[in-house]
Amino acid sequence: MKCPKCGGDNPDGSKECTHCGLIFAKYKEASQKKESLSSETKACPYCGETILSVAKKCKHCQTMLDGSNPHSVKIEQQDPFAAYHTDIKGKKKGSLSIIGLLGIILGALFIVFGFIMIPDASAPGEGMTITWIMLIGAFFCIGSYCWARR
Repeated sequence: MKCPKCGGDNPDGSKECTHCGLIFAKYKEASQKKESLSSETKACPYCGETILSVAKKCKHCQTMLDGSNPHSVKIEQQDPFAAYHTDIKGKKKGSLSIIGLLGIILGALFIVFGFIMIPDASAPGEGMTITWIMLIGAFFCIGSYCWARR
């Protein structure tokens, strides 16, 4: 009898290989199980690799085959903050409201105030303060404009 693993010759009726120690009954059982599994395979619909037909997840591309994905993120087309948006009476979408216009004017005043104070900035820390005032004004203008245009 020839060993299927190492190819060594063994006496007929041996239960295990005298060369490599393979147990013939376990090898025969495992090869039968492998044959039955190989007939129950399919191609993964995502990567095309061969997988078991009862597989729930592809071992090659890690994709869930039953449609569920525990790590997927659903993106909704609806605005999640729609409940908090209130329509302003008489305001058309895309046009500025009074509040937005006032915010832009206030921001512009901050910027103008900063420019007026530049010549008087003689102390060491005043230049930085004026810069911050102007930046706050610019952000106020931009923020008010963006908020009012929604």
